Formats: sequence, C-alpha cells, structure tokens
Amino acid sequence: MKKFLHAVRKILCCLLFLALTGGLLSYVNLVLTAKQTSRQLTPMAVYHDFYSMEENTVDVIFLGSSHCYSAFSPQYLYNEYGIRSYNLGSSQQSMTVAYYWLKEALQTQSPKVVVLDTCTFFQWFNDNNTNAQEPFVRKAMDFMRWGPNKLEAIWELHRLEPDEFPLEGFFLPNIRYHNRWKELTAEDVHYTDTFITGQSKGYSGMYVRRGHQYFDAHYDGESDKTEPLYGPQLPYIHKLIDLCRDKGIELILVRTPYNFAYAPTYNALRDFAAETGLPLYDFNGKEMYEKSGFDFGMDCDDNNHCNIWGAQKMTAFIGKLLTEEYGFTPVEDQQYEVTRQYYEESLEDAALRDVEDLKSYLPLLDRDRFVVLSAVDKTVIKEASEEVRKALEEYGYDLSDGYEVIVSGERKDAKKGKFRDEKENYQITVEWDEKSILIGGEEMLTSGKDINFVVYDLNHLAVVDRVGFSAEDGAVTVHESIY
Repeated sequence: MKKFLHAVRKILCCLLFLALTGGLLSYVNLVLTAKQTSRQLTPMAVYHDFYSMEENTVDVIFLGSSHCYSAFSPQYLYNEYGIRSYNLGSSQQSMTVAYYWLKEALQTQSPKVVVLDTCTFFQWFNDNNTNAQEPFVRKAMDFMRWGPNKLEAIWELHRLEPDEFPLEGFFLPNIRYHNRWKELTAEDVHYTDTFITGQSKGYSGMYVRRGHQYFDAHYDGESDKTEPLYGPQLPYIHKLIDLCRDKGIELILVRTPYNFAYAPTYNALRDFAAETGLPLYDFNGKEMYEKSGFDFGMDCDDNNHCNIWGAQKMTAFIGKLLTEEYGFTPVEDQQYEVTRQYYEESLEDAALRDVEDLKSYLPLLDRDRFVVLSAVDKTVIKEASEEVRKALEEYGYDLSDGYEVIVSGERKDAKKGKFRDEKENYQITVEWDEKSILIGGEEMLTSGKDINFVVYDLNHLAVVDRVGFSAEDGAVTVHESIY
C-alpha cells in the first residue's frame, strides 16, 4: 500500500509539474506574441471580442484586407440601420486567411450575409503563394482559438510557403518571437487591458483628411485589358464561395476606392462576378463611386484607405443595400448598445485632427479621458501674440514654464510621471537646446519652434493627436502621424 501511495504521489507531482510548466509556457507565449497595435486596431482585442459575442447574433460578417477594416464600421451600421455585424478583416488578409476565419466564425455565428473585400484577389507580393507578408498573416492567425480550423489553416500556410511559415512557429510562438523580450512593453504584460479596443468590433477608424488627393474612377469600355486573379489564392476564393453557398449565406463582393485599382483589375472583377453570378460593388467604378457620395480627397486617410468619414459613406451604402435588397430590418442588441459611446468617442478623437486653429482646438481637449501633454520653447511663448495668449488663458493653459500636463482634467506639476494606473509613462524636456515629449520612450514632439500638443485617450489606449500651433497666429503648422 505504501508503495502504491508513493507511486501515486510521484505521478501527481509529475502531473502538477507538467501543468505548471504548461501554464507558464502559455503565459510566456502570450506575452511574447506581438500584439501588433496599429491604426487604433489591436488584433488580440478584435478576436477576443468576436469570441465573446453571443452565439448567432452576428448577421453580417466583413472579410478582407485593411481596405475592409477601415471602410466598414459595424457600430455605424447598427446605429443607422439596426444591423448587427462584425468586421473580421485584417492587414493584407489573403483569401487563405479569409476562408479559414469564415470557417471559424461559423462555429458560433450564423450570418445571413458575408461582405468580401476583393483587394487581395490580385497579386501583391512576388513569389509569395500566400500573397501576404508573414507578420500580417500572424496578426490574424495568432489569436484564432486552437481547434480543427486553426490546425488546418496552419498546415495550408506551411504548404504554400514552408520557409516563411514553419510549423513550430505557430505551435510554440516563443520560438518565433524569442527576440521580443528586448522590446516588451506594458501592453505585452497587461495584454488584457487592450481588450477594451475590441469595442469597435473589428473596425479601425482613421482620422486624417488628406484633401489633396486625385482619383479617377473607371468605366466600362475604358480598357479591354484584364489582370488575372492570383493563381495560388484562386482555390481559396472558390472555397469561400462554396462555403457560403453550402451554408445558405449571401456573398457580396466589394472593392473600396483606392488609387491602385487599375482598369485591368476593374475589368477582371467585373468578369469574375459575371462568371460566378455574385453581386459586385466596385467603388472604383464611376457609377458606384458617384452613388456612394464618396469624395476621395476628403474621405481617404491615404491613397488606399477610408478615413472615419469615408467609412460612414461606405457603411451607409452597404446598410441601405442590406435593407432594400436583402430584407434586413432593425433589431436592438445590448452588445451594440453598450459600445455606442466608444464609437462616439472615436468621432470626437477624429475631430481633433480636423481643426485648423488653436482657439477652436483647446475646448475639444476638455475630456476626462484625455491626457494632454504640451511643450513649447520658453522664448517662443514669451513672444506669442496677444490672440494666442488669450486663447491659452481662456482655457486655463499656463505655458510660462514651457510645458503643461493635464491628466483627466487634473493639472500635474511634474515634467516626468506616469498615467493609466502607472502603466504608461511620459517625460517632457523643454531645455534651450532640447525639446521633447516622450510617451513610453517614443518621441511625440511635432516641432521645436511651435506650441506642441500630444493627446492620449485613456479609453482607447492610444495617442490620438500630435499637433503644432504657431505662437504668432495660432494656426496649425503641423499634424503628425498617430499610427
């Protein structure tokens, strides 16, 4: 009996050791895995939130590349049309990834419609059968739950590009990301904090109006040339089509306006839609572009992606289509009601980048969710115009010492400190030979000769504006990138 109990204890100790080792390894894998936050989108949060949705409550799924996740806002679609959707787009999303994410989504949801962005129907990367770069594929696949779909997807990616997608890199992410320990941030350790950014349901709002971009929509008969769809990915396009038909899901093909949509690709998509009998809405075509009311100069963040205002137009077009042609009627769902505020805050954040003068800008900073860091050369502020001085004084900004720090409406005296429950740090330098605004060690200053403002949104866990104003007349001198 003693020998038996001793053997049982040894087995239990071994099992406990294996469980602890496995748990520790899982945690290390999660910490080391790249969170890849960009354009206000955190993939880990997007997929975590999708898995959190109540079963069979998502009626429309968007799939595709960054053109998709920047163009279609599930919250706006719900607010305006009462339609429940989720955007499962991802950067450079190949048709392989799109197909397997649709298969995964169908484990818990029964969508009536899938809207598929067709950008990656065509070749983007030479000699790459997946038509996407490895880091961007990982954005979509690292956070898919383990199961038959993920295993099958990993094998297919490995089969297509064995050197770029070694199997061990998926099963043991610590091998793939082992060098990341040198660059770990609070975001990596406190990764669950980023789940709040999943409230956009996969949509990534972009806040820049370029205003100067030229766009020329295509028309039938413009050219007789066609560009072939990318061969290695063509089987997955057809798999996705067949999957939708097998499940009784309506599939809608779309392509948002962008400056690399050449006439041959326009013709090829038109022909493919005719061959497969699928509806196609290519907003690079003159008729669709004009119907949408899209203004390329003002509604794009760059030459490729919709900004938050352009996304409203793209989403409104789909909402009207789903209502009028597919019989959708408004429903109420608390999962979308509770995220209304998050979207409204996104619009307020975007408004910061749509302002041209200091006096109009300062009242927009009066938000409890903002951390506002300001810095200016002391000589510059001493020589500021009366108009600029009055604007700063009216809204309670004292830059006589060259800086101002406001956290959730409370002024801080220190040039160096922490916020977000001590998880994020800042440092301001306003010496005569050095000007700097650092957040998490990253330089945020826009100009050494202007009045600088950096705005961090505590609810969205991101810097939402970096701007410089002239001390002479208060006009915007520079609006830096926030991505």
